[in-house]
Amino acid sequence: MTYKSLTVPIDKIDLDDDAYVISTEGVSQPLLESIKAVGLINPPLLKKRKDQRYKIICGRRRILGCKELGWSELSACIAPDTLSDLDCLKIAISDNRSHRSFNLIEQSRGIEKLAPLLPEKDCFKTICCLLNIPLNRKVFQKIKGLSKLPGLIQKGILQGELSLEGAVALFSFEPLEQAAFFELFKGLNLSQNKERELITLIDEIARREAISPIEVIMSDPIREIMDERDRNRPEKTRKVRDYLKHRRFPAITEAEDRFFANLKSLNLGSSIQLTPPPYFEGSTYTVRLSFNSPEELKQQLETLGKAAEKPEFRNLGIGDRE
Repeated sequence: MTYKSLTVPIDKIDLDDDAYVISTEGVSQPLLESIKAVGLINPPLLKKRKDQRYKIICGRRRILGCKELGWSELSACIAPDTLSDLDCLKIAISDNRSHRSFNLIEQSRGIEKLAPLLPEKDCFKTICCLLNIPLNRKVFQKIKGLSKLPGLIQKGILQGELSLEGAVALFSFEPLEQAAFFELFKGLNLSQNKERELITLIDEIARREAISPIEVIMSDPIREIMDERDRNRPEKTRKVRDYLKHRRFPAITEAEDRFFANLKSLNLGSSIQLTPPPYFEGSTYTVRLSFNSPEELKQQLETLGKAAEKPEFRNLGIGDRE
């Protein structure tokens, strides 16, 4: 395709028109230094609108860099009026892919912009190919939903403050609720599984108590934990999880606390592991013994037998449902 070269005043370029923009990157210092040192080596590609202003197909960061350096005009390539929106998007995507990989938010923006322009039967495969997304519909839908999240959360995903799975778990909440979850997570030390666990706990508490998730997140106990300056993030995470689990499952949490307090007082040692039934439902407890000889096994069985005679063993809850 042949493009016309033209010197364009920067104030004739609509920097707010992001019809073809999917990049999340801003103007970098190396780019500014390059433009300042050798000029604009690769001119941006623009398309003229009916109002005689220009929209950017590719090269937005370069234009912003020139503007920051005080340029009033720059050399640009002008696409023909006949170039469709779909073709413009494909060019923009190809230009970006030629020198880097897309992040999750850029892939999500790409899906949002491309989907309305493609036939439904070709949409999934075409978009995955253009944006380098795995041909997996579940993954596709997860990435697609990211563009609907508040900008603050999208930025947090890029900075590693929230996982993809954690973000997906927030899709069903209102924007203010999503923001509240994210603000809580930023102050904690959460793995992907813990993000989902806290989201589930808070949601279930809110539903059971007929309040909003924000009210749970902003409750005094959680605020007090988050405001403790002398506690690090892992400690705060443990305390918040313990509080939410106790609030969601008070009976189970109390049984768990009682079990481990009594287990500790029995002094069984690390070679004898006693495990309660899941959620303390049922009456079957499990014992695991680690030993290196018949003599050691005999000693551990004796230790376990003596422990079974103590009140603390009965207080573990064993036999309560007999």
